[in-house]
Amino acid sequence: MVESIIRRINLIDTRVKENDLRLELYATLIPLLLSKEVFQNNKEISNFTDKLILKKTLRDYVFRSRSQIVARISREIEEYSKAQLAHAVKVMKEHISSENLTKGESYFKSDKKTEKIVSTINKYSRNKLPKSGENND
Repeated sequence: MVESIIRRINLIDTRVKENDLRLELYATLIPLLLSKEVFQNNKEISNFTDKLILKKTLRDYVFRSRSQIVARISREIEEYSKAQLAHAVKVMKEHISSENLTKGESYFKSDKKTEKIVSTINKYSRNKLPKSGENND
């Protein structure tokens, strides 16, 4: 899912009409903010939103819920000018490039997570799954 979001962000053209750019920003920014692979904690989103041009800074209680974050930022984007929309796209592109997301690297340690899942499945299942790194030949 992260790869499709990254692809969409990289394909955004800021030379299109203002409303089309706003729709593209909605379509990419909302899944980006909701993605647990990009932002593990809600507090990490605050660093990202600080770079956006917001009329009102988001208070700490807003960062308790991702849906509140998305709602507040969506309201702000609704009133953005074309220059502000282009700046938001630039911030998104900088964020995905700075976080090594473009290389397809996972933002969290998937090996430990998959190990935990496999061990739980093996514990309660009749069909044992091989551990990561093992071949099931």
